[in-house]
Amino acid sequence: MNNSMDMYNRKERNTDHFCHMICGYFMKDDDLPEHDDDDDFEGEEEEMQFLNYQEMNGIGQGKQLYEGRKMKSCQGILKDLDRPNISNKVAAPFHFIDPWWKISILRTRFLTGDKRTRYPKDGTSLTYQIRQDDKVVRDKLVNMFLTKTLSKAEERQENGQNGNDSYIYIDEFLQYLEHSGNNRRLKFENLEELIKEFENFLPEDNKISSENVMRALNTTEWACISKALKYPKLVSHLSQLLPMQFKAIMENPENESLVKDLSKALDLKPWVFGFKKLLNKDYDLVGCEAALMSIQRAGLFDDLDQVNKEALIIYDFLKTDSRQNGHTQISLAKLKMKMENECRVFDEALKFLKRHKITKEVEIDNDMKVCLQQLYNYERKITEGINTLYKKQLEDPWELDVDLESEEFERVRGDKEQLEAAKMLLKYPIVVISGKGGCGKTTVVTKVMSSQKEKEKDKKEDLDEENKKEEWEEEMSQIDGRDEIDLNDYKYSQKTRDNINDPDFPESEMFSSPADRVPDSEILCSPEDGTAEPQEEDPRDSSEPIIIYTAPTGKAANLLGRRANTNGFTLHQIIWSYKFYVTQKDPDAKWKFRHVKTLVVDECSMVAVSTFSTLLTTLMENSKLRKIVLLGDVRQLPSIEPGNLLADIFKSTYPIKSAIELKTNHRAESNLIIQNATYISEKRYPIFSSEHNFALHEVPKEGNDMHDV
Repeated sequence: MNNSMDMYNRKERNTDHFCHMICGYFMKDDDLPEHDDDDDFEGEEEEMQFLNYQEMNGIGQGKQLYEGRKMKSCQGILKDLDRPNISNKVAAPFHFIDPWWKISILRTRFLTGDKRTRYPKDGTSLTYQIRQDDKVVRDKLVNMFLTKTLSKAEERQENGQNGNDSYIYIDEFLQYLEHSGNNRRLKFENLEELIKEFENFLPEDNKISSENVMRALNTTEWACISKALKYPKLVSHLSQLLPMQFKAIMENPENESLVKDLSKALDLKPWVFGFKKLLNKDYDLVGCEAALMSIQRAGLFDDLDQVNKEALIIYDFLKTDSRQNGHTQISLAKLKMKMENECRVFDEALKFLKRHKITKEVEIDNDMKVCLQQLYNYERKITEGINTLYKKQLEDPWELDVDLESEEFERVRGDKEQLEAAKMLLKYPIVVISGKGGCGKTTVVTKVMSSQKEKEKDKKEDLDEENKKEEWEEEMSQIDGRDEIDLNDYKYSQKTRDNINDPDFPESEMFSSPADRVPDSEILCSPEDGTAEPQEEDPRDSSEPIIIYTAPTGKAANLLGRRANTNGFTLHQIIWSYKFYVTQKDPDAKWKFRHVKTLVVDECSMVAVSTFSTLLTTLMENSKLRKIVLLGDVRQLPSIEPGNLLADIFKSTYPIKSAIELKTNHRAESNLIIQNATYISEKRYPIFSSEHNFALHEVPKEGNDMHDV
């Protein structure tokens, strides 16, 4: 069995539900030493919540996105509710720390060098319940809740009332409870009922106190408490299954229907939480998925039927294998062999995944392959997008108007491969330029694209002058006599209208200057009904880009932008700008990149298939994209994400001569760097040179002190 499978088995075994569990209510302790908020939990990594094109559009159509966020670590004391003398020093990214929450840390650990403070062993160890013990009344927790929420509500009010009013209303409510003998019932599960009784007690013309106390039930704090009271099992498990989205789901006061449905799902089909696609499809929940390990640690896995168990195991293995090895597919026979010790009903489990469109089987070179449906869709969308661009080019040819014989391209002409790349840029819709650093990839692209941009700018200015001339000639040709001028014609200047009856008014001044014309508000309307005439938007008049320069990292994007003398963007900036656009409520909003005709992607070997597919689909559907330029090094290691985007596209476009590899290095100082990078990629020993700052630094053997080196 290979290493990936060994790792997979080790991960599965590490699924204890309880390990040194502690519980109680939280008390902040400022005397505790500072804790590093960036401390990673075992097996826990925070990733930016990636959304594909379909998911972003789903949000725009009303599906709910709960942004994943890592909670800030908080340190203090967890006071045991059953044993008053027992307390534990803790530090954890708690979702709630108010004393009315009973917090359980199911699995704890000590850090090296600190045997006093307990930390969660992983990011799915925290659970929450609303306290319903007798100490809720004794410690006046509901009083504290009302004071906190109503004070905050008053602070948020513009032109609010006196800051002490909330205390007056709370006191009136508490006095009513004491006089009516209901003060012992003041717990969270009874609060709404008690406030309504208070309202009924007050006279009809003086219910301001009950109305103000009732405001506490319209807060995010009460939304969390209410859900914990109605759906205690779901709340206890949701913090373990979806810890990053848990608080956002709890705080939303308008998702009662969703929470109710998720509660039913937890009882009837808890496996659904392990599949993002099903949560999206069945519950309109975008970007949420519980890991197999989270389902196991939450104690839900053992109660599933065998098919659902094995479907989750296969799905988790496919995700793990694709991330570790960069695969977007695996042989069916190989998958079955790897799963033989894990699955008893492999065929039924795989059918389950195919039926729900979580996996897909495709035949390649007479071998049946299994792939994740989402990865398959990403690659299919890239293929469709590239084919569409080629088809558009055949139907409506678009070539860049750049003179490669000009003085500006003298250095480019000095390198045969650079010149060939420049020619490709002029006529092909997809161009892939590969080469190591210093071979001139970005130089060629930015020179060609900048020249095209200047050409379009000059063309626009020439066209504007030509249009003005034609407009003048048309206006003059319409004049047969001053008595025939139609004063309602919006073409005529205001000066003409004012002086039409003056016999000495020169004809040459009838159409004097653009500033003297009828205002634009009148020009855009017809004289008959004043209705605005639609005006076609000219992208050349827009400050929004027609060519966008992108890269996977901010540093690379900024460098590329500087070389092109414009702004550079990361791929995720373009994607997230579209997400922001589709979630806006403004119907007149327009996407910033809707005019884009050319996309340039640098460092393309680092780009994930999922990212590029989402970007390409977004631009194909919402811009005027006609050309893609991919830059990178096909000999460089691919992205750590599944797929090998640059190498695959290079391989398919090279036979049709729209891909080229530049081999001449034009940076003398980087020759040794490139040579050593090549040696290392080929698993050969590099060249060490003190002159060029290449030195061998020995790593100490295990057990040696680093200071001895």
